[in-house]
Amino acid sequence: MSKDAFTQPSVMVPQASDPFGAHLETLATALRDQHYAASTLHTHLREARAFGAWLTGQSYPLHDCSELLLERSLHVRAPSVRLHKRRRQRITAAIHRLLEHLRRAGVVAPPPVECQPETEVQQWLARYGAHRDHVQGLAPSTRRKYLFFATRLLETLSHHGSMTWSALTADRIIAFVQADATPRKGFGPHGTATAVRSFLRFLVVQQRLPAGLDLAIPTVRRWSHAALPQPFSDTDINQMLQCWADGTSSGTRT
Repeated sequence: MSKDAFTQPSVMVPQASDPFGAHLETLATALRDQHYAASTLHTHLREARAFGAWLTGQSYPLHDCSELLLERSLHVRAPSVRLHKRRRQRITAAIHRLLEHLRRAGVVAPPPVECQPETEVQQWLARYGAHRDHVQGLAPSTRRKYLFFATRLLETLSHHGSMTWSALTADRIIAFVQADATPRKGFGPHGTATAVRSFLRFLVVQQRLPAGLDLAIPTVRRWSHAALPQPFSDTDINQMLQCWADGTSSGTRT
């Protein structure tokens, strides 16, 4: 494998028993092409190797690799590894990205779909929702917010449920974020930019958009006193002063 892809001892040399074999090298190349940090790349490859070792130990063939087996492996490993939440999220993100890579290569079957969304927009939103649920490990409220902004963005670019991807340009993205963020108060404007950036990065990973388009999103300032409470009215101030105006020296000092 490429020397620059594997600098950690656990991922430098491919093992003959590794069920993923050369697919890890192509995964490393894909991650580098998508500008992932070296630390993220190493983590993904290390967890892929660990998952492959578990599959081999359980005698699962490569084509049976799935999210179900990932959950099963996490359940089995939990008592001995003491998987904390962040550790579990890293493992899940790494293996989910591995599965996406193997499915694009035709090595692993796609996940079963009980109810296929009808329109192209619904299909992408369902795919993004599953990505948020299984990869990022976000809180339910955060996932709903991200999906809300993704829905609004696609609705501005679709026609009867069909997407016009060529219309998703840097100018359109900037206009959408600015229009949505302007009326929001406090940290609301920043939330719009964060959610849209997350969705665009997902589309880049899915090879639907070119890399770097998420950089077009303008930086939204976080004003430190943007959400200060409204000042007291003259009536409120007079009412408070009258509470202490009892004619005593203590009330006068107050």
